Amino acid sequence: MNPEWLAGLGLIVAILTLGLVIRLTTRTRTDTDASAQVAQQVRDELRLARSEHEIAARSLREEIGKTQQAMLDAILKTNQTLTQSNAEALQKQEERFESLRKTLEEKLRQLQEGNEKKLEQMRATVDEKLQSTLEKRLGESFKLSASAWRRCTKASAICSSLRAVWATSSAYSPM
Repeated sequence: MNPEWLAGLGLIVAILTLGLVIRLTTRTRTDTDASAQVAQQVRDELRLARSEHEIAARSLREEIGKTQQAMLDAILKTNQTLTQSNAEALQKQEERFESLRKTLEEKLRQLQEGNEKKLEQMRATVDEKLQSTLEKRLGESFKLSASAWRRCTKASAICSSLRAVWATSSAYSPM
């Protein structure tokens, strides 16, 4: 039986009993045995109503306890499910971050290698240009030196000829 129905039934019985008591007390009492019998019936009815009310209350407490336990079990199950879902989501997030970290490290390594290759190419180009510029300038400088050396040699030869001429001419000249 439904505990609410039992509580309602107990209340109805109590009201009927009270109505019976009021009716009996308003009547003239001619018979003491009838009065005692009615009083006994009222006590019996009240005892029965109290007993039914206690049964209904106990049943209601049991049902409330079961409902509370069912709600607690549902809450605990939901909490476990959420905890597990959060743990799985955290694991997936960590895996994504690890994958992203590895990808970034690989891209950075590739970028560094590319930069090193380009830097080496730039060094080689600069060395080549420096070498060609040095050779060109040394060649020009050597040409200038050789040209100056030829002029000096020519001037020296002219000077030697002039000295020889002067020496021969001073030998003939009276002094």
